[in-house]
Amino acid sequence: MYGALSALLLSLPLTVLAGVPHDVQFRRRHAGAAHNATIARRSSYTLSDHHAGQSFFDGFDFFSDADPTHGNVNYLSQAAATQAGLAYVQSDNTVVLKVDNTSTVPAGGNRNSVRITSKKTYNRGLFIADLFAMPHGCSVWPALWTVSATETWPDGGEVDIIENVNEATNNQITLHSGAGCTLAEGAKTLLSHVQGTTCASTGGNNAGCARAASSKQRRERQPRPVHVGNADGRVLKLQCDIASHFQNHQLVLDITLCGDWAGPAYSSSGQCPGTCSDAIADPSNFSVAKWMVNYIDIYQ
Repeated sequence: MYGALSALLLSLPLTVLAGVPHDVQFRRRHAGAAHNATIARRSSYTLSDHHAGQSFFDGFDFFSDADPTHGNVNYLSQAAATQAGLAYVQSDNTVVLKVDNTSTVPAGGNRNSVRITSKKTYNRGLFIADLFAMPHGCSVWPALWTVSATETWPDGGEVDIIENVNEATNNQITLHSGAGCTLAEGAKTLLSHVQGTTCASTGGNNAGCARAASSKQRRERQPRPVHVGNADGRVLKLQCDIASHFQNHQLVLDITLCGDWAGPAYSSSGQCPGTCSDAIADPSNFSVAKWMVNYIDIYQ
């Protein structure tokens, strides 16, 4: 996927400019009395954070613990990822985050990859990511998302902005929350392709409230998504107290492999041979498993 522009209005929930549903019952990011609420529009937004070029990584920490989604990856520290050529800035200032595509590993083994998390936390804002390319391929599970830095998942909320697995060509946008959040009835008619209306991701039900997005995106630097336009730019209306269900979010960009979603969905992808474990072993499967980021801007 090339030349993608995605935006998230975090008030919460979201207005998205981004792009078939997945079997979300396998998904879980972390172990561990409502009223109607909609996005309150602000008259203007001011650029708060600009992540691009040589200073891009200054705003992020590298996550190097075990993958909470049980993927077949070793997430590397910044020093290790830089040395391995998995995190770098090109001469044209494009930021690259990628999966190791040179090493041969055992079937079902772990392959080196990257996951970064913003140093700052946010309770509201407009997030715009201008991407030249995003990862895809058999066994590949990329995601651009936000999650609470202070609350136990899912009580602090999660917003999946760009996400899908294997060779999927479209994006799915999903909200996860603690008990009490649902999509308002009006959202079912306002938005096409609604996949679920219960955002609560507790008790083993991790589906969240989701919609498939498929429309093409316009490449505009200014935060125009605050204006209701095409279907992807419309508001997901939640019935809950947004401020108490979505708190102190960090922006996350990662690439995992197989794991709780790409693994179970592998055989039904229709495009990937063998098994997900087998795919891990062949480095040629990961030649395009990389994020190429022009910039990420955050307005508040």
